[in-house]
Amino acid sequence: MPLERERFVPPANQENGWIEVASVAKTLKPVEKLGGKVVVPAMKVPGVGELACCADPDGLVFAVVRCETSEK
Repeated sequence: MPLERERFVPPANQENGWIEVASVAKTLKPVEKLGGKVVVPAMKVPGVGELACCADPDGLVFAVVRCETSEK
């Protein structure tokens, strides 16, 4: 499945993990530098915080999340 589609949707049978980070924006730069791709740009999620979805060079999808509770 190519990642260059306008909207990437991972297969239903694929496990997706998430990683809590201090800054989503600062985390996306190294992901791309190391060969990964941002498949869903950073967005604010009310009541949650901010998140973005990425794929590693092998296509495995994961999310990076800055939770609102992380700001305290």
